[in-house]
Amino acid sequence: MTDDWWAGRRNDLLATISAELRLWGEDDLDDPGTSELARLTAVIGVEAAADHRCPALAEAGLLITAASAELGCADRFLGTFLPQVVRHLRAAHTLLRQARDRLADQPGPLPAARRAERCPAPD
Repeated sequence: MTDDWWAGRRNDLLATISAELRLWGEDDLDDPGTSELARLTAVIGVEAAADHRCPALAEAGLLITAASAELGCADRFLGTFLPQVVRHLRAAHTLLRQARDRLADQPGPLPAARRAERCPAPD
């Protein structure tokens, strides 16, 4: 019974993380896995962190890259210890929310590349 609760929590967090990625221009993923989300967030994080025209976007990219690392850790624990998987998924979700908060003044769900175009140019 306890494993069912942890599995449900894991599935809820995977869906929540997938929904969080819509901000970055990603389509809804059908039944995303931890490895798929880790790869996707790694790509988003690198793209965002590489754009130095917008400091907030670069900071968000670093947080997204850290979320990718947490998702990778969760993937390594799959099938062994669900509480540890959930812990890493929770950490990834927190990092993605922090990345979103860095860009709170930006309008609407935009892909990372278009978001950089809307950031103000440095003085």
